[in-house]
Amino acid sequence: MFEFSKECFPDLLKTYDVYNTISETSELLRLICDVDKQDSKEFKLFYKVSFLDREPIVIKFRGGCTTRNKPDIIEKQTEFSDLLRTNNIITPKYYKTGSGFVQRIMIKGYDLSVTVEDFAKNEIKTVNDSISFLQGQLLAKIHNVSEKYECHVPNKTPLNPFTDNDLFSFEEFSKIKQTLPVVFFNDFDEIVASYRIKKKRLEPISKRNSYAVQGDLSDCNSFLTSRGEIGIFDFNCCGDCILFGDAIMQGWFVSHLMDYNEPLTSELSDKLFLSFISGYNSVRRFTDEEKSLIPDLYSIINAFDRGRIMDDTDDNDNLQKAVKQNNYESISEHLKEIKQLLIDDIKMTI
Repeated sequence: MFEFSKECFPDLLKTYDVYNTISETSELLRLICDVDKQDSKEFKLFYKVSFLDREPIVIKFRGGCTTRNKPDIIEKQTEFSDLLRTNNIITPKYYKTGSGFVQRIMIKGYDLSVTVEDFAKNEIKTVNDSISFLQGQLLAKIHNVSEKYECHVPNKTPLNPFTDNDLFSFEEFSKIKQTLPVVFFNDFDEIVASYRIKKKRLEPISKRNSYAVQGDLSDCNSFLTSRGEIGIFDFNCCGDCILFGDAIMQGWFVSHLMDYNEPLTSELSDKLFLSFISGYNSVRRFTDEEKSLIPDLYSIINAFDRGRIMDDTDDNDNLQKAVKQNNYESISEHLKEIKQLLIDDIKMTI
């Protein structure tokens, strides 16, 4: 994998008008995009650089030309971050080089895209009720800016609930019927019928215009200022999404897949989700139509959570594994759970 000599950092930083004296450097992230190829030229390598006379910065090297690593996409994502910052969204400052934020360089046969930004300290480690509320407010502020300026980033965000995404998949659930024992067909068909009813109700919203979103409002991408305000960094997943869909998807993400100070239960997840939605609604009001549809989208995401459906790991208890093992008891339990999650609408309080 590519290695950048730290002795070259001062000269690199001068191209971003950073001339301060470096005191220390440390590696923040080393990620090979194709784990089967250790010599892959598709990678991310991030460094924290500390100084004697100023706050730290982060240098990000991205190698290769995948969709998310393309310089023009990174430039658009960074421009969006910078627009948010100039509109009072707390996010680290990016530094310009020449006419833009992204510098493209070739070193030892590696095609690199380089960006430099301020380091965000006080990263949030766990989500609780108040943090979830603040994250909802933050997302609403981002959405307001994006819609106001009609922002667009031509990139597929991985958490778009109206397209194939990383968190839930009705399509993967549908495939299971091919190997499902016939005795469970009625249960399966009832789930599909309930899904189609909810999906039909969501159709008008699914046809709305999309705008740029940050795309990954996780705890590890959020931080708190000394005044208790919440900020956001990491726009690697930034792309276009329907704003209502992004709100519900991010709210589900924050309330189900983060780290928490207490054991996660369905009751706690619902509580955190409602806090997130309340925070969002306090800044950007949901319409009556949207309020009526929040339970539909939330229940679809919940029911067809990939972790519930897919056989990703040997330790993961899921429907796909139960079918492979021909475990009738487990299949029945999974189908009942999915059906119940789809039927039981979360009680809205906004």
